[in-house]
Amino acid sequence: MAAEQGEYAFFESTELRAEIAYDASLEDNVSLFYDHTLARMIEGWSFNGSPSYGAKGKVVVGYSTFLYQAYTLGNGFACVGFDYQWDEPAAEPDGNPGKIMFGYVCKKQSGPLDQGQIDTFINGLDPEGAVEASGSLPKPGNASTDPAALQAGKTANRFFPFNYGNEFSENPGN
Repeated sequence: MAAEQGEYAFFESTELRAEIAYDASLEDNVSLFYDHTLARMIEGWSFNGSPSYGAKGKVVVGYSTFLYQAYTLGNGFACVGFDYQWDEPAAEPDGNPGKIMFGYVCKKQSGPLDQGQIDTFINGLDPEGAVEASGSLPKPGNASTDPAALQAGKTANRFFPFNYGNEFSENPGN
């Protein structure tokens, strides 16, 4: 990843599964060109196979607006995929964000997740807080050359490594 840092989190038990990715630009003149629809993002994760889509919408948490798409899988999991973008660089001409977080959570149950379950999960996400408290996370570039980490990421999401970094120039007229 050029001029950006990515992080990946994975959780799995017999009843739950979640994968979350975070990406951030590292320079003032770099934004993230993230052009995935919710469906494309969901289908990028290896676990999601052939989803049957349900409700989609927004959940507002404080000043943050998360987009979500509910879906079910043929293996008995009910899921929700989400996307959150923030921290647009001041001089970015196209409205691209400086940070993104996206992923999904699935629960083993018959029938789709209800709105209360979706709200509970998304309300529990705190991307800005996680980033601020990330002193124990690898520094930029630590995992990018680790073959085991790269292989694990390639099996989790077909778009990995993400490489969303997009260098821009400030318009001299602004």
